Amino acid sequence: AAAAAAAAAEAEAKARREELLARAAAEGTPLKVRLPAGASEMMPPPLHLDPALPAMKRVTFADLAAMTAAITRRLEPNEPIKKKPTAFLLEDPPRCVSVLPTPAA
Repeated sequence: AAAAAAAAAEAEAKARREELLARAAAEGTPLKVRLPAGASEMMPPPLHLDPALPAMKRVTFADLAAMTAAITRRLEPNEPIKKKPTAFLLEDPPRCVSVLPTPAA
């Protein structure tokens, strides 16, 4: 009886989880996910990553990897990569104030 109750509870939990996933997919909402139990022992986190810093992405095109590596070595660590701001950031903002005539007193 206990095994049947446990199996029913597990089936109910699975149905709720699948309903949640379907609703999130339909609404386009992000989900927080966890690794399955025991997965961290199978795949330990890389030792060279610092949790306080974002991880570097891989180069999309393998033929540009050498060029990207050469450019990356020349960058100053404390300087922004884009030193020239985009043109629209330097433009004056559009004026949205309408001028209405003042009523005669």
